[in-house]
Amino acid sequence: MIFPVIDLLRMITLHPDGARILLKHSGDGNDVLVELTKVTRSSPLPPNLLTSIRFVTNLFKSSIFHDWLQKRRAEILDTFSSSYSSSNKNVQVAYSTLILNYAILLIEKKDEEGQAQVLSAALKIAEEENLEGESRYRALVAIGSLMLEGLVRRIALNFDVENIAKAAKASRDSKIAEVGADIELIPKQS
Repeated sequence: MIFPVIDLLRMITLHPDGARILLKHSGDGNDVLVELTKVTRSSPLPPNLLTSIRFVTNLFKSSIFHDWLQKRRAEILDTFSSSYSSSNKNVQVAYSTLILNYAILLIEKKDEEGQAQVLSAALKIAEEENLEGESRYRALVAIGSLMLEGLVRRIALNFDVENIAKAAKASRDSKIAEVGADIELIPKQS
């Protein structure tokens, strides 16, 4: 199992000096993400997926990684794209957290192409009614944020987000129902 190594990297990124050193070594041909991608794809065990997603999610906490994360968005999201359907609920929640963090970053960076990719991933999660409630909730928050603050409102409406919002609004989970109701109101705002 490789997850203890990934978990150590995850903790290193939380320390400012560790994050700087890791970023410095990511640009000289020894990109940690490339290695992480190889490991995650070759061994998609829940512990490896979970710690890998958490590692990448921790990178959002340090602003020095924001450009790096934006530049490698497509590769990162492709690597973990099947995680939303994992049977492990912690992996589902970690992936949704990654999607939410990307939504916030890409809204800040005004990256329309990136926002569209994140919206697509969030919609896949939100459509799955059998997923962990917290996972769906975070995906719905990402969708609402992208529609309200981002540049992809029209794209979301073309993807029939209104039906996803209606389904969410009918959820027994009050948090999901509340976000669904909020998303329903966004198209009515100018």
